[in-house]
Amino acid sequence: MKADDIAEESYVIMEKENKKQFKKIADDAIEYALVYLEELQEIYGGTDFFFDEKEKEKIKEELTADKEVEKVVKSYNIVTGYLYDREQKRKQARLKEGMMAAKKAEDRDFYKKTIKTNTDLWYTQSKQYAEDIADNTVLDVWKVAGVTKIKWVTMRDEKVCKECGPLDGKIFDIDKVPPKPHYRCRCLKVPVVIKGINTDKGE
Repeated sequence: MKADDIAEESYVIMEKENKKQFKKIADDAIEYALVYLEELQEIYGGTDFFFDEKEKEKIKEELTADKEVEKVVKSYNIVTGYLYDREQKRKQARLKEGMMAAKKAEDRDFYKKTIKTNTDLWYTQSKQYAEDIADNTVLDVWKVAGVTKIKWVTMRDEKVCKECGPLDGKIFDIDKVPPKPHYRCRCLKVPVVIKGINTDKGE
């Protein structure tokens, strides 16, 4: 099999598996976001957003895992600095070039290194997109449910970075919440709740 065929087939398989896992992550994120809202209402005895079983089904109809995945992978990513599909093609081309160069030089070690490097880069990219899909899906669920404000919360320890430190405790409109600024960001985004609001639309 030629190097270009191997590179193309490899990335087709990896992309297919990515999309499958991304969809599962989005499904899990939708469930997590819904459970979180239910728990908030139980704790506070009512919130400033309306949420019941009817609203829950409405959210599930409006926000599907497929839509959430496509939304993220089709948009520019501030952390990775590229579009998912475009970078996939670029990595595929780099893998093909490296494999062909190694074959011409009959350098088996370089051949192995090229494959490992591309695999590691793909893993890093995929992990970042998985995190972004989870974050964005949760925010989308909360927005549809009526949440309007989000608080940024860091881990508040010595590992908090200079980008995230100043954001701790800041409140943003849900449409203006900044994306996590770097790889492996541990920060949380949580709904701001006005306590004691009656959620019964009939009153």
